[in-house]
Amino acid sequence: MTEINISDLFQAAIRVKRSEITAEIYSWSRGMVQSGPFRGMRILQASSWGDGDLCPKILGTYESELHSCLNLWIKTPPDSVINIGCAEGYYAVGLARLFDRAIIKAFDISPAARDLCQRNATLNRVQDRIIVEGLCSPDILDGALRGSLRPAVVCDCEGGELELLDPVRAPGLSRCNILVECHDFVNRSISETLVARFQESHVIDVIPEGPRDPNRFTPLRRMRSMDRWLALCEFRPESMNWLFMRPRNVAPTEVADKKTGQLHQDSIQEEPSGIL
Repeated sequence: MTEINISDLFQAAIRVKRSEITAEIYSWSRGMVQSGPFRGMRILQASSWGDGDLCPKILGTYESELHSCLNLWIKTPPDSVINIGCAEGYYAVGLARLFDRAIIKAFDISPAARDLCQRNATLNRVQDRIIVEGLCSPDILDGALRGSLRPAVVCDCEGGELELLDPVRAPGLSRCNILVECHDFVNRSISETLVARFQESHVIDVIPEGPRDPNRFTPLRRMRSMDRWLALCEFRPESMNWLFMRPRNVAPTEVADKKTGQLHQDSIQEEPSGIL
């Protein structure tokens, strides 16, 4: 008799239910992001990995901890953005819409991801400003930064950030705005190492993963409690954080409050706060 793994059954049930919720929310929204800095962006009902967190992306709660960082960039928009680990193009396309004069260079090792990124770019009519490529290395990254007066990097590459974000191998990073998701569960030294590399050249804020409020959205309020939370879940393996790093030679006027995620006037932090 085959032994039943309760955990596997539970995970399978979650995937089925999440798929049902996503389909309902996608239909309700007509595939359009409902809130946050990417509000109004359209997203195809497809993903290159898992379910692509399509439901929280459509609702606009996906990585909402970073919204204040993007809003700060609006004050002095980058003229180019390097998006490493672009997946289906949520950030690549969203940032192309947000910064309407910026060139976006999007990298992903997955052919399926690159295809979806290009299709979402076309859907949002920003395909002329998005360049989609495969593997990114420190040398390629440094080359992509050349010629840009106000470059920015948005990085989510499953632990690869430790190799890629090295100002010795990619000197252009020293004058670059950087927003990186740290995968410390892959390597416990990632956040600490990146802070050490950039603390002299950048002001660094550590942004911890925060809560979500499903009751903001009318269709979720009609769902059972478990389903409401499942709609917004990003299925992270542990509580995670991002580093928001701004070059010191560009004087910042605001910083993000770690608890509320809201921007406020403040002095420059010399040392990062949060987990370190």
